[in-house]
Amino acid sequence: MQYVITNSSKKVFVRLSADGTPETRSKNNKQLFEYSKAQNIVKHLPKTLKRFHFRAEAVPEVLLEPQKPTAIQNDHYIVNKDITRWKEKFGSCGDVFGEAKQREGQLLTELDIVDKEFLDILHIIEIEKPKDLYGGWKEYKRIQNNREKRRMIKDELLIIRNVIQNINPSCLERERIQKAIDGLMNRKYAFRILDCE
Repeated sequence: MQYVITNSSKKVFVRLSADGTPETRSKNNKQLFEYSKAQNIVKHLPKTLKRFHFRAEAVPEVLLEPQKPTAIQNDHYIVNKDITRWKEKFGSCGDVFGEAKQREGQLLTELDIVDKEFLDILHIIEIEKPKDLYGGWKEYKRIQNNREKRRMIKDELLIIRNVIQNINPSCLERERIQKAIDGLMNRKYAFRILDCE
């Protein structure tokens, strides 16, 4: 059984505010309580409200208005294949971006190795005895090969980074797309005007 808190004239009712403070309201804005909660509120009313002699009063079940639905939910929706195919299409794009991110890490490691190799070549030239013409040509070829390898790494990095920095690959993950699809199956509609019975 539900209870209201009212005074003897039954024109003023008590309801709790959002922060739990008792407030007086009209009959249309009354609040229903369980018996123990209603008694506890009456017992601990502020002095300003105690003088109105509020009490907990039972509301017969017959007088309680039936709860009208405020929203409806679609529990029989079947997701169309045209929608689910996007999960695989976008997911495969997400795989490509993941692969590109992994490749970026590999290229950065390779770039570091090539730069260290170049420093080694320069130190060899600096510290070793002068070379003859053939020895000088060999060192030249080593430097040329090192720089060509470095250029290829940097060019691939440029292309990968140009794409990766402009797109957020997390929006193409299959799990995220599946979550959006699952949301289609659990949609609710909240009534705006209609008073459905």
